[in-house]
Amino acid sequence: MGATARGSAAGTDVPKAARGPVTRFAARGDSGPGAGGGPPDSPELLEGEGSLPVAEIEERFAVTLPPGQASTIGGRLVELAGRFPATGERFLIRGLEFDVLRATQSRIERVLVRRGSPGSTGLDRSMSPSA
Repeated sequence: MGATARGSAAGTDVPKAARGPVTRFAARGDSGPGAGGGPPDSPELLEGEGSLPVAEIEERFAVTLPPGQASTIGGRLVELAGRFPATGERFLIRGLEFDVLRATQSRIERVLVRRGSPGSTGLDRSMSPSA
């Protein structure tokens, strides 16, 4: 593989083809309706600002993301991760992959959303060491 998925400075762009680690956030109902799959004619790829409304992603991919107070995808990713994700990080949530394409220390600026590939490795959050 070529370039690394993470730049050395905050806000560095990541190529769309960059592959990084995948973090999976499990939530109740993950395997039920809204866990991915959507209708065959649904879009498979969406790139947008961190200010993209969660409701728009849910509608376009026919999924229901885990609930939270944030109405934007950037804010929701911060809530689910419990921190500000770095440029190059990837999260698998309810069958969708969220790539953080550009981020600063206090904001997710750009994300790429797509259906999780069969080769995606999900990590159940409950398996993480407790603090």
